[in-house]
Amino acid sequence: MRFLGCLTPALLSALHLSAQPPSGDSLPSKEAVRAAVLTRISDGRIPGMAVGRISGAEVLRWTEGKRNAGKPDPVTPSTVFEIGSITKVFTGLLLADMVLRGEVALDDPVSRYLPAGTAVPELDGSVITLRHLTTHTSGLPRLPDNMQPADPDDPYADYDPTRLRAFLAGHKLRRAPGAMYEYSNLGAGLLGWALATRAGLPYGELLRRRILEPLGMRQSGIVETGAMRAQLATGHDPMGVPTPAWHLDVLAGAGALRSTLDDMLRFAGAASDTVKGPLARVMALSQREYFRVDSVTSLGLGWHRRTIRGRTTAWHNGGTGGFRSMLVVDAGSGRAGIVLANSALDSDALGRMLLDAGVPIPPLPEKRATVAVDAATLARYVGRYVLSSTFVITITARDTTGIDLQATAQPKFHLHASSPVDFFLTGVQASISFETDSAGKVTALVLHQNGANQRAPRSP
Repeated sequence: MRFLGCLTPALLSALHLSAQPPSGDSLPSKEAVRAAVLTRISDGRIPGMAVGRISGAEVLRWTEGKRNAGKPDPVTPSTVFEIGSITKVFTGLLLADMVLRGEVALDDPVSRYLPAGTAVPELDGSVITLRHLTTHTSGLPRLPDNMQPADPDDPYADYDPTRLRAFLAGHKLRRAPGAMYEYSNLGAGLLGWALATRAGLPYGELLRRRILEPLGMRQSGIVETGAMRAQLATGHDPMGVPTPAWHLDVLAGAGALRSTLDDMLRFAGAASDTVKGPLARVMALSQREYFRVDSVTSLGLGWHRRTIRGRTTAWHNGGTGGFRSMLVVDAGSGRAGIVLANSALDSDALGRMLLDAGVPIPPLPEKRATVAVDAATLARYVGRYVLSSTFVITITARDTTGIDLQATAQPKFHLHASSPVDFFLTGVQASISFETDSAGKVTALVLHQNGANQRAPRSP
């Protein structure tokens, strides 16, 4: 059952973003970009944004709003954001750097660089390589099925090497490595762990030495320095409510990096100059095509690539519980754009619009009203609801004022009431309704997602 696949913890990247071709090469005016940013933050659900664009020697910055919805501190180019899955591009750069140094080869089995005794699944003699992990063709799922976080608001924090090794030892691949694209936070995190093990350094320290310091990214890192903590933005869910920060353990290479607009512009500048820029050879190697998905879409080392009318852009988006980010690079024209927001609401279109004035920016989703539901009614919904023998939705009490949803092999999500029987998730286009019989007994829930309504009877 895959219809709940998008309910996994964000860290984002969505291949459908590649489907919309650019309409031309014209850049939007500075006034148009600022107007778009102000529109995004106008109703308070996105408290603040930091946006930047590079076009040759010109570097522009737009910062608007607040670091925290409840405090006066403004967003500045030095504000620190979680950048989520853009971290995967940095992991791809580490791979490119280690290939150029002769420390690893793209087609080396990942098992070669993991701690002794770590089992890695194979299929019909095909092994998972470093190339497979960085191009999302390993055959590994988006997330491991033994990821059951103690704190659903920080879902990766307690997923450690012991749990990862246990998952790998028991997992059976559904398809051969290299067969097809299937986005995997797990695979990218495994790659980061393998590269760090090969280098004999923690992932964050390896990243600092090989990528961050050479690019002058002094306000970026996995673990916040004192200076970074002083500039941290607070994340917010799609309702505008502050959320806890995310932390990643063994899967750090999938999404643990924090950065600022100024640092990400340094990075974007280097990525858009693969000839003479800092780490030019590493950037160039990472942005080559290593796996083709279709006539438009291909994969680099950690990058997604989109080619329209002979023009190729490399991109990645990112998302955690309370942040969204988007990076787009057009090395052929020396252009790049970056969007950082302290909200879980999507800002990808704004990132694409920075390099192409013809990209439309959709309005924010309608702001949904919530209602209070009494504790006794909420308690009636607690239970297990069976969609299939292998896919169960469990409803649990969060406290006396709320309930959570958790699907098989997925983390918990908070539910918000739009009526006493109707609830919606934030950050995911899905909702549920509870059914009752004539006596008022709760008998089932109905999942509404992607235009489908799927009924799950309540387990006795």
